[in-house]
Amino acid sequence: MNEAEVGEIWQQKIITSITRSDFSLTSENHMKVLNAKFEWNQDWLTVLLNEADIMASAISIYGQYLSEALADEWRAINSPPQATVSTKEGRKRFLQSLYFSSPSARELNAFNRVEDQIKAA
Repeated sequence: MNEAEVGEIWQQKIITSITRSDFSLTSENHMKVLNAKFEWNQDWLTVLLNEADIMASAISIYGQYLSEALADEWRAINSPPQATVSTKEGRKRFLQSLYFSSPSARELNAFNRVEDQIKAA
């Protein structure tokens, strides 16, 4: 970023966004915007990144394919979840772990679509 002459403040925003968008921090990220009006700020940016990261996997027509691709990726690095991520129970657990807070997720009815998949599983 220095070579591209990205300003220090923007470098910090980018680093923070990448660091906080880790899937393990999703719950914490969504708690920061709970009952908050949508604004263009760091907390909402992080939530949007979290949602964008999982949105395709949350859709029923792509979900199983992407679960299998993730299992292959994890198999290549010998990661233990590779054995369960693409199973029916693994998919259900994944769906149960998702959070949606943004206006765009509400507009897409993401929560209800995921709930429908969980009920059908």
